[in-house]
Amino acid sequence: MKSDNLSSVDPPGSSQSISRQDFLEATLTKENLEHHLLELGMSQIQIAKKYKCDQGTIAKYMRELGVLLPRKLAGMNSDKVRKLLVQNAQFTDIQRSLLVGSSLGDGRLCKMGKVSTKNANFQCTHGFKQKEYLEWKHAILQPFSLSIRKMQKYDSYYFSTVCYYLFSDLYDMFYPQGKKTVPLNIAEYLDVQALSVLFGDDGHTDRSYSTLSVCCFSDEEIGVLQDAMQMLFDVSSSLHKLHDSKQGRDYAVLYFSVAQSRCLHSLIDPLLPECLDYKRLQDKRASTTIREAPTIVG
Repeated sequence: MKSDNLSSVDPPGSSQSISRQDFLEATLTKENLEHHLLELGMSQIQIAKKYKCDQGTIAKYMRELGVLLPRKLAGMNSDKVRKLLVQNAQFTDIQRSLLVGSSLGDGRLCKMGKVSTKNANFQCTHGFKQKEYLEWKHAILQPFSLSIRKMQKYDSYYFSTVCYYLFSDLYDMFYPQGKKTVPLNIAEYLDVQALSVLFGDDGHTDRSYSTLSVCCFSDEEIGVLQDAMQMLFDVSSSLHKLHDSKQGRDYAVLYFSVAQSRCLHSLIDPLLPECLDYKRLQDKRASTTIREAPTIVG
């Protein structure tokens, strides 16, 4: 990495002291300012603090020397986002898969302020029993993740990411009308890792068979997801509507038969984090004692 251009300049107060003005003129060259702003991702305030001057002085030298900030950095107040932009940070494969899977599951993408002008971020909440799972997601999504916080009222934990243009791309895909949906082209993005995260969020294993909660989607959207799983992984499922007597409502799940559950778990179990061991299929052998599928309502 390029070092600061200070080797030939003695700061004021040294044995070869020069005036403050001469020191700044010798130090705040166009090359040095561009290095700090565009390579290190520092803000004008950070540069001013480093060289013990005010922000106005930095702005003045930038104007005089013709140092221009790209539009994406102009007015950027977040140091973390500025560095990500300078580094042109992109999602890794596992990060994108996690975001796709969790966006179909418990996670959500959100835009603050005016939807058309603000970037989106990813938000995720899990209960106390799934804290380790939340920490697993948080670690994978670094350096985009912000700190994990506890929601005292609900005995749960959550974290969000920075607002960044890559999350906006996903927001536009999953929230085209401002409401979560299954994208019609989900088959282009759903891989085994994404499927494992989706199951980690909303899947349930009951000895010989598994179910996947899909209650926030319409029947048509659920059909799109089913078709994608069938085409990509040769895993089929049936849509069941169950009744929750406590809440007095029906909810939708995808039911995987014993055979299809084995096929599903042969793919996702190796990718589930250790803290989700209870969601792995425990009985992978043929059995004569098989529990019945959930009762279909209506």
